[in-house]
Amino acid sequence: MFYSSLRRMVFTVLLLFLCLAGANVYAEILTFEEVLAAGLQNSFDSKIVREEIGVAQATVAEQQADYYPQLSVRFGNEYVHVFEEDSDVVSVGDAIIADNASGYKHSLIATARYNLYDFGIRELTVANARRQVRVAELQKQQSSFDIHKELLKLYADSLKEQQRIQVMEAIAEWQRTTFQLSKKLYQAGTIGREQLGNAALELAETLSQLTELQTRWKNLLESLSFHTRQIYRTKEVILADFPKIKKPESIVNPETFPAVLIYRQQIETKRAELSMIKRSRLPKLTLSGAYRMFGSDDHSFSASLSNLDSRDTSVTLSLECPVFDGFANRARQARIRHELTSLRYQKQKKEAELQQELATTLNAYTASASMEENRHEQLTQIAGQRSDVQRLSEQQLTDQIAVHNRIIELSRRQLDVDLRQVDYAASALLLTLINEAGS
Repeated sequence: MFYSSLRRMVFTVLLLFLCLAGANVYAEILTFEEVLAAGLQNSFDSKIVREEIGVAQATVAEQQADYYPQLSVRFGNEYVHVFEEDSDVVSVGDAIIADNASGYKHSLIATARYNLYDFGIRELTVANARRQVRVAELQKQQSSFDIHKELLKLYADSLKEQQRIQVMEAIAEWQRTTFQLSKKLYQAGTIGREQLGNAALELAETLSQLTELQTRWKNLLESLSFHTRQIYRTKEVILADFPKIKKPESIVNPETFPAVLIYRQQIETKRAELSMIKRSRLPKLTLSGAYRMFGSDDHSFSASLSNLDSRDTSVTLSLECPVFDGFANRARQARIRHELTSLRYQKQKKEAELQQELATTLNAYTASASMEENRHEQLTQIAGQRSDVQRLSEQQLTDQIAVHNRIIELSRRQLDVDLRQVDYAASALLLTLINEAGS
């Protein structure tokens, strides 16, 4: 009977070991560099800004079209009824011809138009379009910075949740063992019901906290998946620690950040728009020409089509100057000035926000860096105390329940130190990121 029970117990232990080993074999070790690379490549924001650059580049070509002549060909066929046959002219399409008979009319008109001079409006329009390309490129840099920062925060939070879960799982096992020992001691009459109840309550509370941690851990992985467009399953992913911490270089000036440079480009665009509105009140010199062919027949559509014998051509040099537009030009200038002032305030606000973020990040990094040696000492002391407790437990020189409680306490203390170390690494990486974005 004894040997049968022993065999069953050994088989159960081996089966549990194999299951745990299999889970570890198939677990994917995920690094922050891999998450970041996938996020920068696959996130919706990255794809959107890439298309925005294409839009801006196409807009430049669109605005450059005014440097070329505008050519068009118009073919018209219509039936014209003349009410006054004594009239000397009649309209055919957009033209007026000397024809006073009702009937079928056809016209083929080729026109050309070229903007000779408009006081620099054309140049300013193209310059603004090129400026939008620069804005789109800066938005791509800003988007990469925002994605990097968001993924850094999510990864740090996920890494801390992972560490909490690992420690809480170990604590739950210790508390489960403590509860089993307490049951035996209670049955032996060594401890009272209150102590047994406390052991059960502590285990239940830990299991409840563990469930909440696993839910948060799953939600954080879902947030990472949103950016990377990859699937992470909680039981198949292990997050690696952050890379070795490097001391950030000197702090850069917030004025060189993409977000601030975008406002600069937008301010320059509004200034150009204001100049264009002022110049639009000046004359515009245009050269145009047309070659026209006309045909007509009183009774036959086909005869009118085949009889395009009447022809003429024209060349026109026109000077167009606006006189009165209902004060629209003045209103547009006022609107642009208000938008320009608003952009200046927005730029100042963004600089102040970046300065505040930079100072906050630097303070967090400095505080964490100053406590790095203290954290190492704490970890060394915790490891020494854990070794002492384990040694006394093996020598059976102390109460087993007290040993478990002491190990749980040391595990919680080590967890606090590990979480602060993650915050330290994250603050260093964020400070490095900010420096790179402003360089």
